[in-house]
Amino acid sequence: MEVAESHEIIVAKHRNGAVGTVNLHYDNMYSKFGNIVKNSQQC
Repeated sequence: MEVAESHEIIVAKHRNGAVGTVNLHYDNMYSKFGNIVKNSQQC
């Protein structure tokens, strides 16, 4: 059974760009972060 992990990334300083927070999904199998996909958006 795969456990979904959600992490909050805080962008506190960005030259000429927006700051804020982003919620990302961590895929342990590939050791990478990705966008969270809601069930209604899946194909």
